[in-house]
This record gives sequence, C-alpha cells and structure tokens, in this order.
Amino acid sequence: MRKISKEELSEILKQHKIWLESNYKSGSRADLSITKLSGADLSITKLSGADLSEANLYGANLEGADLSGANLSGADLSEANLSRADLEGADLSAANLFRTNLSGDNLSEANLEGAYIYGANLEGANLSGANLSGANLFETKGIAVFRYEKHLALAFNNNKYITIGCKQYRTKNWVKNFEKIGKDEDYSNSQIKMYGQFINMINEQSQGGK
Repeated sequence: MRKISKEELSEILKQHKIWLESNYKSGSRADLSITKLSGADLSITKLSGADLSEANLYGANLEGADLSGANLSGADLSEANLSRADLEGADLSAANLFRTNLSGDNLSEANLEGAYIYGANLEGANLSGANLSGANLFETKGIAVFRYEKHLALAFNNNKYITIGCKQYRTKNWVKNFEKIGKDEDYSNSQIKMYGQFINMINEQSQGGK
C-alpha cells in the first residue's frame, strides 16, 4: 500500500484537473491506485476518470466529489462519506462499501458487481442501469430488496424505479406490464405472482400507501 504526503496528493489532484480541463492533452490522469487515503478530505474534488483501484479510502470524505468514470474496483470505501457524489459509470466492482454514505449519489451505469454494500445508505441514490450482480445489499438503507427463486428485485430512487434481473423500468410501468414481461422472460406463474406482489407493494409505498 503506497503512502503519499499531502503535498504529493495536492500535486496529483492539480495535474488531474489540468488533464480534465485540457481534454486529456496536458497534465496527467490521477493514479491513486493501491494508495492509503484513509480519512482524507476529498470533498467536492474532481476525480472523474481517476484510477483509485484498490485504494484505502476508509472513512474518507468524498462528499460532492466527481468520480464519474473513475476506477474504484477493489477499493476500501467502508464508512466513507460519498453523499451527493457523482459516480456515473464508475467501476466499483468488488469494492468494500460497508456502512458507506451513498445518499443522493448518481450511480447510474456504475459497475457494482460483487461489491460489499452491507449497511450502506443509498437513500435518494440513482441506480439506473447500475450492475449489482453478486453485490451484498444486506441491511442497506433507501433500497428495497426482494428475491424469489429466479432474480433479485430492487426498488430505488424513492421507489420510482424497479430492477428485476436485467430489466429496469419505472414502477408505474411495471404495474401495468409485469405479467407480460414475466411471460416474455419465461417466468413461472408463481414467480410472476410473487414479483407482482412486490411491485404492487412498492407502488403503494411510492403513493404514500394510497
């Protein structure tokens, strides 16, 4: 695990900013892979496209940071604050997100395959198109999880969206079409029934129980 000084970190971030603002013609992409950054204050930092793979970011403050397209695969982000961060398209595969604050994050199209998200806060997070296959979502906040035989079902974005397997639609569209979708995907009648109950429950919750 590499250790760097505050001065070295500041220079790496400076060169990365130049790299971004020059459309990748000047400066250099931030390489913070396998680097100890536990407890670091990187709030509102522009780290789009940076390499933070296998970095130790335990307890770090990344609130409001731009991490879109960044490589965070295998990184330790346990108990870090990433609230309102932009992680669109980021690679978080096999990352440790134990009790991480991901509230209000943009995680659209992010790769969370195999990530450990136990106890994380995902309230208000945008998970549209995110890959959550093999992720541990036990006791997460702000996301409803359901499984019946075939696929994992997730409700997120304040119950506005539901993902079942590889299919993701707005909740209201699921309510109208879940039977047809289930039949098209070769779900059994019992699977369609059980997932339908989950969909209707989420729909009722999104409407305040009406």
